[in-house]
Amino acid sequence: MTRPTLPPPVLPWAGPPATRPAGDRADAPVPATLRAVREEVARVLGQPSQELTPELRLEDDLDVDSVMLIEMKCCLEHRYPELAEVSLADVFLGCGTLGDLADRLTELVGLPVG
Repeated sequence: MTRPTLPPPVLPWAGPPATRPAGDRADAPVPATLRAVREEVARVLGQPSQELTPELRLEDDLDVDSVMLIEMKCCLEHRYPELAEVSLADVFLGCGTLGDLADRLTELVGLPVG
């Protein structure tokens, strides 16, 4: 007896996938702040940092939840102890993407751009 084949599940549409901007190469040098964000976010998400691009949206593309935000802040605090004095809300203020978070870190702790 053969089992009936079920159709694939229908998932809610989350919009178009984030794409790499034209001219942005995967092997291009990564600024220090973005590298730090990618490494720590990858640690929390359990995926390779090379797959994380600046355009990825924290909530929509990476499914980051509030617990993950706390974990990310803790990881970043180990790397940058001065973040311990900054609230979770202030760290992620206006950060929709990984690139936004890298820019915010630059503002908060004066990290080098390159």
